[in-house]
Amino acid sequence: MLLTVATDDPSALGSLYTWLRGSADVTAHAELTPVPATGPTMNVLEAIDVVLSNTIGLTSLIVAVKAWRGAGRRATVTLTAGGITLSATDPDPATLAAMERALRAATATGEHAA
Repeated sequence: MLLTVATDDPSALGSLYTWLRGSADVTAHAELTPVPATGPTMNVLEAIDVVLSNTIGLTSLIVAVKAWRGAGRRATVTLTAGGITLSATDPDPATLAAMERALRAATATGEHAA
């Protein structure tokens, strides 16, 4: 499954990328690729492409994003897979859990699997 992770704050996205790279659970089940921003900005990310090897990887990614947000980050996190785009705009961990369920359901039907 291919996911794209983005935030509404470029500096927060760099922090999230570092956080995800530091998670052994994420890196065991996912390949992370930073997508650099275009234009005059240097060392700024536009998104993170995530290729998950299995559904355990999706759970690991969601848990890591929850932990990152739980550490005081308030940036909106957006996950996109196929034609589905979901955003977490509040600090409630239940929001990310609902995002995971929606992505799992879409993947289970095969309509958005990469």
